[in-house]
Amino acid sequence: MLINEDTGALDITGISHAIGHYARWAESGAARIEPTSSDPLVQVSAFDYCGRVALVPINNAASPKPAAVRLAGRRITGALTGEQSTPSGYWERLAEFAPSTATARAIALPRTGLTSIGGRMWSTA
Repeated sequence: MLINEDTGALDITGISHAIGHYARWAESGAARIEPTSSDPLVQVSAFDYCGRVALVPINNAASPKPAAVRLAGRRITGALTGEQSTPSGYWERLAEFAPSTATARAIALPRTGLTSIGGRMWSTA
């Protein structure tokens, strides 16, 4: 956040909005999951808290990217929810969606944007 000392106005920067994705989706005490990405311009963070998964992929490319989420040894259950932030809008809610298969869901990552996805999961092992 930046404070204009002349007017007292607060300016929430893009990085502050990005940090908000983690603060809103990764529960306190969550275990970090080690995600992988096959695209060097897509960074992914993932967290597990009491059977709830939170994913935060960042697309650093100048074009949208398709992504598929796969959870080794786990299934996604029920609806997934999410939000996306881009330079033109922050924390835009995604409509609830069901996984397209038991373990994967294809999603569109906006160009130079962040996406947060959360849902329930259970172990299949």
